[in-house]
Amino acid sequence: MRGHRDAGEADGAGEADGADHAIVTVLHGVRVGVLTLSDTRDVQHDVSGEYLARELQRLGADVVVRAILKDDEAAIADFVRRETDPKSARVDVLILSGGTGLSPRDVTIEAIQPLLEKRLDGFGELFRRRSFEAVGPSAMLSRAVAGSRGRTMVFALPGRPQAVALGLELIAPILPHAVDLLRGVPDAHASGREAEGG
Repeated sequence: MRGHRDAGEADGAGEADGADHAIVTVLHGVRVGVLTLSDTRDVQHDVSGEYLARELQRLGADVVVRAILKDDEAAIADFVRRETDPKSARVDVLILSGGTGLSPRDVTIEAIQPLLEKRLDGFGELFRRRSFEAVGPSAMLSRAVAGSRGRTMVFALPGRPQAVALGLELIAPILPHAVDLLRGVPDAHASGREAEGG
């Protein structure tokens, strides 16, 4: 993010459209929210948020929420709490970009961690491993996380476009199965084992 880019995002990171791998997952029926955290961006300059919304729609998802908030811990927590409320949630998946680094204004993780009921630690581990392949040891400075609240998956990504593209590459293939699990769809566990070859 301008002014204090998220730690763990590479020097030389390019635009999101430069992602190495094409995403082929189909996300029909998945309702998604996209939230950008930045003190400086607006809708006209929100490259990462625009990329997420465009690519998710291309994959068939219904982007029902698109917003930009300042790096304010209380405001972020209120937004996430409202959008993931089990009684009124409009989205199956909420993807946040920005505010995951180490600067004093990077408060996204502090805002959402207390709200997550179940952590998906494998996402952060895989994100940092893939980032390490691209940028080296600075990847360990990224605090990207994922988890669930109620029936909504929540992902927090760094804000730079290449990091967002990598995040979506990792997220998209597991979304249909994850959403089914959270919805309590019968046989979701069995279909997941088949997909894993188990």
